[in-house]
Amino acid sequence: MSFPPLNRIRSALIVGAYDGVTHDSNVQALLDAGVKCVLVEPVPAAFQRLREKVPGQVLINAAIYNFTGELTMITADPAARGHYDSGSWEMWSGSSSVKENARNNLGSELGRAGHLIEVTVPCYTFDDFAALMPELRFDYLQIDTEGNDWSILRQIDLARYGTIAMSVETMWLSEDERNAVRNHLRGWSLLRDDGCNLEAVLPQ
Repeated sequence: MSFPPLNRIRSALIVGAYDGVTHDSNVQALLDAGVKCVLVEPVPAAFQRLREKVPGQVLINAAIYNFTGELTMITADPAARGHYDSGSWEMWSGSSSVKENARNNLGSELGRAGHLIEVTVPCYTFDDFAALMPELRFDYLQIDTEGNDWSILRQIDLARYGTIAMSVETMWLSEDERNAVRNHLRGWSLLRDDGCNLEAVLPQ
């Protein structure tokens, strides 16, 4: 089965979008197929790239978290670009995480080198986020937030929003959190579960 199943998808929600296309073949496939997307990216520099690369979609410059207010996140320091080759910088500069999450690649790589900065961004619980868009619906859901993925997914009633396919990053989750994701998707068909990402579809 191809993933995402484009013949079943007309709308999508992408949480942790970065610029929408770099290192993200799933989102590129959705855009190429004309799927209407809502893309959520909290870090201002990444959001500016998103605006440039993905015109014509709904773009939200905020984080989804477990409270509504302001959130401190860490991201790559632009001044550190000269310390990395272009490929590595393209990867690291697209990552961001909540400040207290030390398990992810930002904390382990850029953090040791002292190449991180803090940014303060607006954040919403999922219910408060959804209240901003009363007509919100997404056949496809993607969450890629460097360790905050289960905290977001657990807030979402997938049936309410018509979700039939999803991808969630599990690389930076604990084993208990990975099991919680699997349990949350009981009854779904798991197409990929390799410790990096979990991809699943709701059987027809």
